[in-house]
Amino acid sequence: MFKVLILIKRKSGVSKKEFFKHYDEVHAPAAMKDFPQFVRYERNYVMGIVDPPSRSHEEPEFDCITEIWYKDRKAFEQAESFWTGKEGKVILADNETFMDMSKMVSYVVEQKVAK
Repeated sequence: MFKVLILIKRKSGVSKKEFFKHYDEVHAPAAMKDFPQFVRYERNYVMGIVDPPSRSHEEPEFDCITEIWYKDRKAFEQAESFWTGKEGKVILADNETFMDMSKMVSYVVEQKVAK
């Protein structure tokens, strides 16, 4: 498996409730339809800061940690070429409606599971 993590902050003026609803009901279904390379697509919504406890009152730096699994690197590369097409431009335009693109950070990761 090949995995990508994306740290996402909601756009200024968009409430957490609006952000979560749009991501779950509009954006994620469109992405799943348009990206057959996705093996798994998860959104982990950040509800608050717990460590260190002195920061628990602060606004989290990100609102969502998205995880996208691909079968392999080739499938990831095929998905990356999607962005230049019509459907890719629609998804990118939707990003702009509820995500702060200037704060988005993406990582390719190697997952290790403790046994």
